Amino acid sequence: MSEYKGEYPSASPSEYTSLELLRATMPAYVLGALTADERAIYERALRTPENASVMRGEFEACQATVNALASAQPVEPPAGLFDRVITQVHAVIAQAEAAAAPPLETTAPAIDRRAADRRRGDDRRVDDPEDRPAEERRQEDRRHEGRRHDDSVAVHPTPVRVVRMSRTSRATRAVTPLSTNAVDARPSAVPLVGWWVAGAFFLMLVGLGYYAATTRRAHAELDGRLRENRVLISRSEARLAERERLMATLLGGRASVVLVNLRNATTSAAAQFFWNAREGRAILNVFGLPPLSAGHRYQLWMLRDGVATPVIEITPNEAGAVLVPGIEMPTSTTGVTQLFVTDEPNAQKPTAPTFPHVLFGTVDAKAALLLDTAPPR
Repeated sequence: MSEYKGEYPSASPSEYTSLELLRATMPAYVLGALTADERAIYERALRTPENASVMRGEFEACQATVNALASAQPVEPPAGLFDRVITQVHAVIAQAEAAAAPPLETTAPAIDRRAADRRRGDDRRVDDPEDRPAEERRQEDRRHEGRRHDDSVAVHPTPVRVVRMSRTSRATRAVTPLSTNAVDARPSAVPLVGWWVAGAFFLMLVGLGYYAATTRRAHAELDGRLRENRVLISRSEARLAERERLMATLLGGRASVVLVNLRNATTSAAAQFFWNAREGRAILNVFGLPPLSAGHRYQLWMLRDGVATPVIEITPNEAGAVLVPGIEMPTSTTGVTQLFVTDEPNAQKPTAPTFPHVLFGTVDAKAALLLDTAPPR
C-alpha cells in the first residue's frame, strides 16, 4: 500500500473527496476501528468507479499485512537441513586442509672440491719426484695420503635424512624463504574456509526465511478463504431463517391466510398483504413505490371499525421494493375493512393518515367471515 504523504484526519469526514483521505482511513477500516456510520460512509466512497479501481489493490495489500501480523509465529526448519549443512562444511574444511599441506623438503649433498683442486695444483708444481730428496718425497706422500682421505670424504658424504618439518618449526623458518608456496598456502586457506562456512550459513538462513514467508503466505490465503466462507454461510443462514419465518406465517395456523391486494390506479406501484388471522401475523410485499422527498416515510394503516390505526413503517430500497415479514396483526378479521399506505412526515408521530393514499386495498368480507367461522382442523 502506498504511503500517505499528507496530514492524517483527526476523525472520519462525512465525504471522502480525495485518495489521500481514503488511504489514511484504510488501516482503521481493515482493523474494524470505524463506527457503523463511518464504515458506511467509507464503503460508499470505495464503491465509486474512480476509487474502486485504485483502492482495490491497496485494500488487499493492507488486509494481507494485517493477516500476516496476526498469524506471525515461529516456523520449524525442514527435517535434516542442519545435518546437510554441517556435512557440507566439514567436506569443504577437509579439502582446504589437504590443499594447504606443506611439501617435503630435503637438503641436497654438496661435494667439496677444494681439496682436489689443491692436490692438482701441487701435482702441477712437482716436476720430477725422483730428483727430490727422500725426506721430501716422504712428506709429499703423507700430504697425498691426507688429500685422498679428504677427497673420499667429500665424494662420499654421510646420507641425508629426510625430515617432515611443520610450518611453524624453527628449521622451516630458517631454511624456507617467505615467498615460497609452502609458507603462503596455509594462511590463504583459512580465509577461504571462513568464506565457505559463512556462505553455507547464509544459504541456510535464506532457505529458512523463504520457507517461513511461504508458510505465512499460505496461512494468510487460507484464513482469507475461511473468512469469505464464513460470510457466505452467515448470509445463507440469514436467508434460510427469513424463509422459515415466511413459511411459518403463510402455512401456520392451519393455512388460514387472507390475501389483500393494494394498488393505485395512477401509478405502477402495488403490494400484497398476506394475513394469517389465526396466528396474528402478516407479510407485506411491496414493489414499485416512488422515491420519497426528504423528511418523509411510508406508513401502513389498518381501518378497523371505522378507525384508522398505524400498523408499521415501510422503508423500501432504491427500486421501491421491500419484503416485510412478522407484522403483528389481530387474530380476527372482524371489523377490519381496509388496508392502505400513506406518505407521512418524519417530524411527528402519525395519528391520522394523510391524503391521497399511495396504495389502497379492501379486505374481502366474505373470505374473512368464512375464515372466522371455520372450525379448527
